Amino acid sequence: MFFVPFTATLSLNWPYEETDTLLVVPDSNDVMINPVFERHMRRLENWTLGDAFAQTFPGLEGTYNYKSCRPRERR
Repeated sequence: MFFVPFTATLSLNWPYEETDTLLVVPDSNDVMINPVFERHMRRLENWTLGDAFAQTFPGLEGTYNYKSCRPRERR
């Protein structure tokens, strides 16, 4: 019951291209995690959960960062 709403809505909110998460090591075929991505990933405030989690577990409101996927209403 917890797994699906959690994993389906968990987001790291990386604001750049997916290809910017890894870097190719010069003079090698190796790759490494981009240090900027690693710093972003280590900051808890960059992680959010979405609507399905909020609807399934309303009692946990305020204990996590929430980001709605619903379009905003125009006024």
